[in-house]
Amino acid sequence: MIVDGLRRVLEINKSMMQAVPITSTIKGIVNIPAEPNKTIIVLDQDALFSRLDQGDFHQEWQKLLAKL
Repeated sequence: MIVDGLRRVLEINKSMMQAVPITSTIKGIVNIPAEPNKTIIVLDQDALFSRLDQGDFHQEWQKLLAKL
């Protein structure tokens, strides 16, 4: 699934579980077959990856969409 045009993205610091806002455009959202409980958000900013547990991902995604 490719999502274009979003400028505000949430990056999760897994050790602190703290949401850190960053500015970038989402290039894609990738599910990892070997790790079905993980999701990678691919950003266009120096190949910055944000790995999230899917439960956290969906929760943070809903928060992000609510702010738009």
